Amino acid sequence: MNSKVLSKHFRAYFGIGALIGFNTIKSAKRNTISQWILVSRTQTDSFTLPVQKSIPINGYYRYTSLSAYLPLGLKYNLSCDFNLFSEFKLGLQFEPIAEKGQHWMTFISIGLGLRYKFISAEKQAEEPNSFW
Repeated sequence: MNSKVLSKHFRAYFGIGALIGFNTIKSAKRNTISQWILVSRTQTDSFTLPVQKSIPINGYYRYTSLSAYLPLGLKYNLSCDFNLFSEFKLGLQFEPIAEKGQHWMTFISIGLGLRYKFISAEKQAEEPNSFW
């Protein structure tokens, strides 16, 4: 939803949005085992030497996330086809691999960007306020 034009070039907006994400995470972890080896050269000359072995542990994790958010923004009209925007999003995200009791998490994001209007002239005539 767009507000009325402010100061000839600005417009505020808000809305409701949703995202679905398909995620794959590859994890790699190394456990290091240390051992001391006794090295003896002569009867009076001996020392210990540390030796380390790395054991890699790898895993793939796949999960789907679902988010709903409320964007609140301000846009500046550069032309009929371009606008700059600053947007604040407040949302809620569900991730099934989170710790027990922590499936629903809130998030906040701030974004800056440039939008280009891909809508055709015929569609723009039907919805004149959809872009600007």
